[in-house]
Amino acid sequence: MSPSIRHPPSFRAAAVARVLRIRASHTSESAAVRAVAAGLGINAETLRGWVRQAEIDSGRREGVTTSARQEIFRLRVELANARRALEKATGATTQLAAAQPQTATPPAAAPDRPHVTTVTVDPFSTGRGRPPRRSDGPLRQDGTQGADGAYS
Repeated sequence: MSPSIRHPPSFRAAAVARVLRIRASHTSESAAVRAVAAGLGINAETLRGWVRQAEIDSGRREGVTTSARQEIFRLRVELANARRALEKATGATTQLAAAQPQTATPPAAAPDRPHVTTVTVDPFSTGRGRPPRRSDGPLRQDGTQGADGAYS
């Protein structure tokens, strides 16, 4: 396998223009491509690819244009960079969270909102019977709520 050779854009454009110019004088497009490729000393399939891409870019053939291909490449690079940044941030957050001690402190009662009530829910409850107990107010000896009328 021969090494990859990068041809300048001007060389590519001249080769494609030559194929398009002599296409009518040959029996097929393949014959025109082979003739021009032999004259320039390049691979016929390479030249055929250039011709096809030129037809796509000019709108004569369906496909992904060169500018769209470049935009896709740019967006893929941008996405890869964003994923790397997200991975770094996630790792830093995880390390920071692991370094801080976990303390379970109950939420403080809000003195300016005495009407807010917290409810204790039994995770094993089937949802039948009495509603969950309210945690604000005194309990009677029998376990029911007191004077506020919750379970009288």
